[in-house]
Amino acid sequence: MKNKKIAPLIFVIVVVGVFYFIYRAFISESLQESQIDQQIELFEKMKSDGLKEFTSQTISNQEFHFSSVSNPIVILNFWASWCGPCVEEFPSLIKMVQSFKGQVALVAVSLDTDEDQMKEFLKSYNTANANIFLLKDPDFQLARSLGTYKLPESYVLDNKRILLRKISGSVNWSSKEMIHYLKSLFNQPVKQND
Repeated sequence: MKNKKIAPLIFVIVVVGVFYFIYRAFISESLQESQIDQQIELFEKMKSDGLKEFTSQTISNQEFHFSSVSNPIVILNFWASWCGPCVEEFPSLIKMVQSFKGQVALVAVSLDTDEDQMKEFLKSYNTANANIFLLKDPDFQLARSLGTYKLPESYVLDNKRILLRKISGSVNWSSKEMIHYLKSLFNQPVKQND
């Protein structure tokens, strides 16, 4: 007798569960589509109007204004010391900025929550350069406002801070291809032996 009463209850629970998971999947898919639409709109705005002014903190707790960067090309890079591809990419970013001697600035935004770990990582690199700005964003506020959700991610911006290119994933910034691309942004002749 008990089994006859439990079977319909189990059936109702299973049916409700199935409908719940279908509903959650539909809502999740709708949210993803909405986020994609927002990202496209944000990128289109950055391509037409440029990146808006923002204020952040340097790793030495100084106030940083994005408008203070006056280099012709700016690479806005989001990274973290715990991110393997970021660790792989970082040396080539530093080398590239040094090779452009002031024409390219690097605004490197760390998403590390452990400040000591971030500073320990940076000790391995010569970041003492007027064209390298090291910022921190431990709460991901700046990253999210620009649509950055995976690391590393870089935005290549011109002197009006118009988005020229967004790069997701690790890149060798000192490779011939990247140097060629960056030089093309200055309308400079590109040497074949670079």
